[in-house]
Amino acid sequence: MLAPVFKKGAGLYMFLRKDQKRKIDVKAVEERVRSEDSLKLEKGDLLAIFIAAISVFAPFLLAMIATLLFAYWLIAGRFA
Repeated sequence: MLAPVFKKGAGLYMFLRKDQKRKIDVKAVEERVRSEDSLKLEKGDLLAIFIAAISVFAPFLLAMIATLLFAYWLIAGRFA
């Protein structure tokens, strides 16, 4: 038989109340982040960031350019 999750006499309220003690101190975390030095990048990190950005934005830009060229071709082909 499986052991009960809660001890006898302890309800869900008591369980949640114990959990409240472990909340994060937001002000302390913000101060720690501000006090840390700026982000230290390695040698190839900027190239990796650039390649990642191109791989994300290039398909969208190519689709937009293709759509505009197709619309231009439709308009210029019909009225020229």
